[in-house]
Amino acid sequence: MRKSTYLFTLLLTVCVLFSCKKKDNDPSAAKLNFGRSIYVMKASAPLEIELKASVAPGSRLVVPAVISGSAVLGEDYELPVKEFVFEAGQTSAKITAIPKSNLNPGREIKIELPAVSGYGTGDKKQTIIIIEPKEKIMYSFSRSTGSLLGKMNVTVELKGEISGIDFRASKDIEIPFSILAKSTAIPGKNFNIEGNVKSIKIKAGERRGSIVLDFLALGADGSKKAYLELGVPTVEPELYYVGAFKTFSCNVTQLKFQDLLGKWKPVGITNGDVFPLIFEASEYINSLPDKNDLSDVIEFIEDGNTNKIIPHLKGSLKNFFSGPEHSIVFDHIERDFEDYSTFTTFDIPYFMVNGVNTLFSASKIKTGNVFIGLEKLDDDNMLIYFHEYIPTDFFAKFYKAEGWPRPDYTPYYGITYKFTRVKE
Repeated sequence: MRKSTYLFTLLLTVCVLFSCKKKDNDPSAAKLNFGRSIYVMKASAPLEIELKASVAPGSRLVVPAVISGSAVLGEDYELPVKEFVFEAGQTSAKITAIPKSNLNPGREIKIELPAVSGYGTGDKKQTIIIIEPKEKIMYSFSRSTGSLLGKMNVTVELKGEISGIDFRASKDIEIPFSILAKSTAIPGKNFNIEGNVKSIKIKAGERRGSIVLDFLALGADGSKKAYLELGVPTVEPELYYVGAFKTFSCNVTQLKFQDLLGKWKPVGITNGDVFPLIFEASEYINSLPDKNDLSDVIEFIEDGNTNKIIPHLKGSLKNFFSGPEHSIVFDHIERDFEDYSTFTTFDIPYFMVNGVNTLFSASKIKTGNVFIGLEKLDDDNMLIYFHEYIPTDFFAKFYKAEGWPRPDYTPYYGITYKFTRVKE
């Protein structure tokens, strides 16, 4: 009797345990929940959205996504797969949302769960996906003109409509360019584009990209011009708008002193934007050589076998061209000079100019011979690069602290000055 009672009790216990186990695995008690109630889809990065099952299905389970919200499918985002698929034995399924032309702020995707046989819904039965809008991107050549004497980098830069110069490409960007029909310089004859590339590539994480032009030869008719014009990126073109310099005018030239003959009027310093990045305000504010008299000109003349600069100056440039005349002779071409105001590299023809004030100072004079760079932008505009002087009235504190003169510091304290031709 005792043995029968014991067996009955044991059997009842097993039945109860089996019943409980069976209840735990009962799909009717299973729940579906999104992995998160709120997701944020980055402006340019795909987003995985997860659906979880508290109990794995015994066979393949497909759960369609019920989609709504202010975001427009096909415009703001793509959803290649619109169903969550659980394979047998799996408790997680995912779909991927891909940002597209998401330029409008405040848009979102709402995904809800339909009724699914054998499953209830948990506390995360819907999810909201907030879409970060993309910003528009300005693209432009870094400058509009340049002279090709040997080798030149032609640079395109990007700026974000919101982030400005802090913008960095999230993926490689290629911007096509063409050589305009009005160009008189011929590729393969007067100049080459290294690699024969047809576009300028800006790598992910960067905001600039360059191509390299090589000088080849000129005929007897002298300087020629090549005009490069930017197209629109073929990927996501709706994100881009062209900036100030859509076209780059390149003088393919061999600078001759005869090209400079005549009088030239100083306009002003063109690379002043870089100075606040390097120097304290007290180092240059009110002391730069940027004060010009209305009558100021410098004159380039040939005197027999001697080339000369004759200064007619009352303003700040008299502090450099301090003598009544200065003989000048071509010396060399500086290759790949980097202009830190535009982050471009180019070649500069350097001339030795004699008898100038090497201190570039209004109060102190030390006469000597130094290099200046000359670049003729076109028939009526020229740049002079003041790259060799001893900072005295301006940049003096930094000069002493850094142990100048040093050639590698030229991009910092060099002054680029624009002049225009005086037509008589």
